[in-house]
Amino acid sequence: MPPIAAALRRFWIGSLQRQLVLGIVLVHALLMGIFVFELVQREQAFLQQQSRDQAASLARTLATNSTVWVLASDLAGLDELIRSVDRYPDLRYAMLVDAEGRVLAHSRSDIAGQYLLDPVSQRLLNAPSETQLLYKDGQLVDVAEPVLVGEERLGWARVGLGQDRVRENLAQVARHGLLFAAIAVLAGILFAWFMARGLTRDISTLVHTAEGIRQGRRDQRAELDRPDELGQLAADFNLMLDNLTERERRLQAKTEELSRSNAELERFAYVASHDLQEPLRMVGSYVQLLARRYQGKLDADADDFIHYAVDGATRMQQLINDLLAYSRVGTRGGEILPTDSNRVLDSALFNLGHAIEASGARIEREGLPTLPADASQLTQVLQNLIGNALKFKGETAPEIHISARDEGEFWRFSVRDNGIGIDPAQSERVFQIFQRLHTREEYPGTGIGLSICKRIVERHGGQIGVLSAPGAGAEFWFTLPKIAKQEHLDV
Repeated sequence: MPPIAAALRRFWIGSLQRQLVLGIVLVHALLMGIFVFELVQREQAFLQQQSRDQAASLARTLATNSTVWVLASDLAGLDELIRSVDRYPDLRYAMLVDAEGRVLAHSRSDIAGQYLLDPVSQRLLNAPSETQLLYKDGQLVDVAEPVLVGEERLGWARVGLGQDRVRENLAQVARHGLLFAAIAVLAGILFAWFMARGLTRDISTLVHTAEGIRQGRRDQRAELDRPDELGQLAADFNLMLDNLTERERRLQAKTEELSRSNAELERFAYVASHDLQEPLRMVGSYVQLLARRYQGKLDADADDFIHYAVDGATRMQQLINDLLAYSRVGTRGGEILPTDSNRVLDSALFNLGHAIEASGARIEREGLPTLPADASQLTQVLQNLIGNALKFKGETAPEIHISARDEGEFWRFSVRDNGIGIDPAQSERVFQIFQRLHTREEYPGTGIGLSICKRIVERHGGQIGVLSAPGAGAEFWFTLPKIAKQEHLDV
């Protein structure tokens, strides 16, 4: 054996403590290297996906808001729309092109009016009318969104985002990961150095027991007859395993219960959407036929009876649809992802545009946060709350204020109005399903909107409530956690 190899062997086998320390250093360094590599890979995938989502969101906003201007051939309006997103971080370019590939508006004004002849743009002209990821690499992400009127495609909205910040963030994650790995390895050396003497055998017993538990042998226990802290650790470890076994048993029972509840909920949804609605549609159709055929031919009472029957069938149809929407909050919800609440509010206000204009409402808004949420369901919550403020207005035009404030682990959203208000004694009742404080003649609706809001907020792990008094307006508030905490509402 060469002298150097022999010296290393003597160094290695000369001390169990040395073996433990060096082994922990090598294994720890390897594991931390894998951890840092995996961390960087996951962060890269997340940041790239986030960049693609941001580009798609911008393109979708441009496509949605440009329809009227494209139909009117208003190039000045389209140019103004492009400039409205020109200050977006990392934006390389934004453009609107017509169905033939001619640039209607571009963040670089000298390109407006030209035809895009590059292969990527030409491929886009024959692409289906859906979101298209045209290009992605470490430098650029290019996403296109169709500009549609019904089924007709008027053109495309394209957004290109640079990846400089993504690369900077990845470099920072790598630096932090390496620093964390170095600290962890150093901590492992110190721990091994102080704990190696006299503990190797008993620690190995605990390690072997833990490994057996990890492999599924839940009946194993750490048998250490020691009066010191290590013996207490073994006793606590065994107690933890007993508790874990019991919790797993309860979890299994709860999982089975949830599975049964999910199946029942699916059956309910099927009945509500098919078995109940079909005969109801038939009843409504025949009653409406009676109304058209015999209106004025019978006495006044008969006309009233027919009217009541038509109205009842219509309201029953709406109740079934609302109940179905309520039941699907937990089972048909989207994925909870980082969401810009400002864009969600924009969507809600856009959907309520006609009602806002008709009521003469004045909307005031503050900056809202980005947080983990189901964007579609959060839009529904804000739309319902703002819609209620428009509906339950006082004698003056509605004044609605939307804001959010930081409350530590949560964001607290607020929708405040100057409407008719609510009796504080009814503040819990308004969130119960099908509960109404007014007659249908006074205010239309089924009384399920706030119940859906409550269910959505609770699915996200938050709470909802109202502060109000009769004639003094109302402030509906809800909280959402800063870290995703999705509640299971399948039962």
